[in-house]
Amino acid sequence: MIHGIQDLWVPYGGTPGWHSVEYTINHWVSFNLCTESDTLFMPDLNPSDGCTIVRISYRHPSGSVSMVLYKVINGGHSWPGGDKSQWSGDEVGNTNMDINSSAEIWNFVKSYRLPPTGVGTCCGDPVEFSLSQNYPNPFNPSTTIKYELAQAAMVRLGVYDLLGREVAVLVDRREDAGVHQTKFDASHLASGVYLYRLQAGGFLQSRKLIILR
Repeated sequence: MIHGIQDLWVPYGGTPGWHSVEYTINHWVSFNLCTESDTLFMPDLNPSDGCTIVRISYRHPSGSVSMVLYKVINGGHSWPGGDKSQWSGDEVGNTNMDINSSAEIWNFVKSYRLPPTGVGTCCGDPVEFSLSQNYPNPFNPSTTIKYELAQAAMVRLGVYDLLGREVAVLVDRREDAGVHQTKFDASHLASGVYLYRLQAGGFLQSRKLIILR
């Protein structure tokens, strides 16, 4: 995301809503379970443009998801590094010339392989089946479980107590290849150690999770 804080058309802050940059970035940080990992004040290569850039990075602890916000201080509604002649009018504001937006976007996108199309896939194109550790863990009352499918398969994801009794079924359907995630709400279960198990075709893997009230 690349936004000027003085943008008069797309407000940076203000009343929560789809048009607010702060609301949007906070939504996707929460959705992807990311935390702020790095803040970089980028070099002011062109002082005459009247604005500077702070690059804020967010990452999931697993490293599987990342987000970047280019916060243009005193920047307006324009494309950093673009042709300034295409912008006119006082309402546009300052155009930052310290970065080339297209190059920055490409540098970010090219580090990821495109996922296969289909509902429920995200974050890369897996080459094997795997089950990730739930996050957060321990948790109360909900956690997120991610898993990768190298190809389409019938998937069953269940939760079991230490006696092997199934206490919850999270997924029981055919799913496309890709990276998937599901939320597990354990409000109805007592504190303790449980197992969650993924069965996808001939693949079978289990991990422990901890409910801590």
